[in-house]
Amino acid sequence: FFPLRANTDKEGMYPSFFPTISRSIPPGGSDQYQISLRFGPPGSTLMSLASDIYSKFAAAFPQTLNWPDRRPVGALFLATSATGWPKNPRGWLQDASVDVSTPAGIAAFQARVLTYADTSISYLKSMNAQGMVTWDIEGEQFPHATTYACDPRQLATLAPEIDSVADAYFKKFRDAGLKVGVCVRPQNLVVAPDLSSASQLEVADPASLMISKIQYAVNRWGVSIVYVDSNGGPNDPMDPAIFRQVAAAFPNVVLMPEHKNLKYYAYTAPGLGLRDGYAGT
Repeated sequence: FFPLRANTDKEGMYPSFFPTISRSIPPGGSDQYQISLRFGPPGSTLMSLASDIYSKFAAAFPQTLNWPDRRPVGALFLATSATGWPKNPRGWLQDASVDVSTPAGIAAFQARVLTYADTSISYLKSMNAQGMVTWDIEGEQFPHATTYACDPRQLATLAPEIDSVADAYFKKFRDAGLKVGVCVRPQNLVVAPDLSSASQLEVADPASLMISKIQYAVNRWGVSIVYVDSNGGPNDPMDPAIFRQVAAAFPNVVLMPEHKNLKYYAYTAPGLGLRDGYAGT
């Protein structure tokens, strides 16, 4: 059984950036549509059934993704979200005993962050990884769906206790010959002055916003891998043209968006991982 859907209206299950087809039918009028169906034996793949269509698609949207190194990429998480721990509000190291409210506590925390980096480097090397992405360099103070701040430009405001050690943290990985990465979001993070709340707001120009965030991380930490969180939804990712613009601004940075459709593969390496059941690149 395979569902067949045909319509000329906006359909919620398809990406919102798809064009609207306006073909109204007046009273007493008619319209005609041509639909092509292809059949194959059990075990047929999309490519074997429609290789000509895929070839035309590839010719129309040639791949510009520059990603010659396909070795593993590690996923590093420094915190856990919305703990409410008064002395560790950003959930660092998933440890309620961490205390970032005093100078001595901050010094001890920073030492543990650098030890975490050393341990992570050992694991990455044992896996022959090319590098890593740190999901939450800003910590995870706020609940879902604002868990991942993904704005390194605001690090000093969001998490001053790690801001002064972040450079040394990323340098450890680079010195070990590993690529480094961070997360960004195409939304603008707005935080209350007392850090009691935050929200991610949609913007008119998400490409420019992501370029600004990535440029900061490239300049400060030399990042070359960027995971893009919350770029729409599974059935409605943002327009791939947005990512074509960002990728063109950073030809040496691999973009790994959370959500995707086929066109995304022309410009990005969508973020699928072993924990999601994917073992390929």
